[in-house]
Order: sequence, then structure tokens, then C-alpha cells
Amino acid sequence: MRSLIITFLILPLLISCDNRTPGMKEIAKVINHPIQLENFEEVMWGDEVMKYSEFRQKFKYYSIVYLEDGCSPCYAKYVEWHKRIYSIKVPDDYTILFIINALNYEYFLNDVKRIEAFKSPFCTIMDPHFDFIRENPDIPRRIIDRSLLIDSLNSIKMIGAPFETEELTKLFYDITNSKQGKP
Repeated sequence: MRSLIITFLILPLLISCDNRTPGMKEIAKVINHPIQLENFEEVMWGDEVMKYSEFRQKFKYYSIVYLEDGCSPCYAKYVEWHKRIYSIKVPDDYTILFIINALNYEYFLNDVKRIEAFKSPFCTIMDPHFDFIRENPDIPRRIIDRSLLIDSLNSIKMIGAPFETEELTKLFYDITNSKQGKP
């Protein structure tokens, strides 16, 4: 009888034991979570404008990099992504989608040019009214700010820049080179 009582006292502790940090739990909660971008109709790709649906047909995977105008670290992050993405091999069906909270892309680029001038080969959505943040309330801002790898089903597959660490690079390759996320 005494062992039965001890079992009932200890069992809930064993079941509830979770050694993951709060940050790891937060990440686990958003992996495979769908991302909402359908309210954006157009995507800029260099000097071209394409419909969001065309963008999704062209690229099976993309990293969302959320930036804000007036944010000095955001300008440096924009430059870093342009430089460092080439340090790894990316598939042809992958791109970067910069979602920029700003009224005007040219104003944002003028501030970027103070760091370094270049022409971006990647995609951009202007988000002057925080629509992306509002449409994705289940994704904590600190996770959005790290960048999100999205698959063809619009699900989050990875958090962080694929060039950030060897582990993230390997995970990026595992995801983009597998059948995962392909219809």
C-alpha cells in the first residue's frame, strides 16, 4: 500500500518533467505552424513585381527576414543576409523574402546604402501597417526576428539563419533536400 501511495505521488512529477528550456519549448510550439501571408498580393523581386501566388509557385522554400525601417540593426541584418547566404549552397527553389515594415522601400534602401550599396537579387514585401505581425499572432516576435524557413505548405520548418551555425546549415540542407514540405 505504501509503495502504491509513493507511486501516485511520484508519477505526476515524472510525467511532467521536461528538461527543455522555455526558449526550446517556444520553438517546438511554432515548428510546423502555418504562416499567414495571403493578405499580401504582391512581392517585389528586384525591379519586377509578381503576384504572391506566382512567388509561391516559383519558390518551394524561403526564409522570412522581418525588418523595420528606422532600426539600425535591421539595416546591418539586411546586408548580412545578402553577404552570408552565399557562404552556403542553396537550392534553386529557395530564396529570401524580406518583409519590411516601412512606408517606402527606397527610403529603407537609402539607409542600407550607408552601410553598403548593392542590388538585391531577393524578394521583398512592404508591410507599412504591421500586417505580418498581426496575421501571425501565435508566433512570438523574438522568433520572427530570428528568421523563419518556410516550406511549400507555408509551414515553419526552421528558426534562424541557415548560415548562422553548422547545425542550422545542416538542418537547412536536411529540410530543403528532402521530400519534406513538397506536395
